Amino acid sequence: MAIFSPYRFTMKINIAIADDHRIFRKSFIRFLHDTADIKVVIEASNGADLLEQLTASDKKPDLILLDIQMPVMNGIQCLTHLKDKFADIPVIILSQLFAEQYLKKAMLLGVCGYFTKDADPDEVIAAIQEHRQGVFLYEKSLEDEVLKLNDAKELSYENNKEKADFSKRELEIIYWTYQELTSKAIADKLNISIRTVDSHKDKLLKKTGCRSFLGVVVLAMELHLLIKENFE
Repeated sequence: MAIFSPYRFTMKINIAIADDHRIFRKSFIRFLHDTADIKVVIEASNGADLLEQLTASDKKPDLILLDIQMPVMNGIQCLTHLKDKFADIPVIILSQLFAEQYLKKAMLLGVCGYFTKDADPDEVIAAIQEHRQGVFLYEKSLEDEVLKLNDAKELSYENNKEKADFSKRELEIIYWTYQELTSKAIADKLNISIRTVDSHKDKLLKKTGCRSFLGVVVLAMELHLLIKENFE
């Protein structure tokens, strides 16, 4: 479940927000600015606008609040670019749009939290203040979906690091799964059989103790093992 500690930052948290609904964006910014330790330093109307402003800015924000459904470049597309260019900036999804497929993709792309626009505003504020505490943050209403994808053990990887002694072949399979290739496509790319790919996946589940292969992928991401240049 979501974990919010009583700890609060004393320094200003500078955030960027990307949302195409201007009324919501402006209203939420005013709401955030009423919180003493939060300041919005970048506001964007879509993912491309956000990336352009991040690139042009000398001082990067501490956190990004990102909508999913936006024109020009949506949140999922933007996350892919953020992972490559601004991987050190944590991202929390804040979107009216929710489905398991979006939650799963966002988790695969390394977000640190997921909230809908129906969430309690105090939960969102707490997530912003606690975003570097090392847990995946989400609103209470999403608990079943989050735990279905990844149980609490898989969301806290400190206890799993010793299990992450991956071979080169295992990392290749994890990486191309992360890139959404099917077992057949991975087999063709690596010139091995589909049975071999699936066998590696089964062994990785046993090695890591993860209940789903999503957990294996996220574990590898947490350990910074999926560096694009090593596989393409």
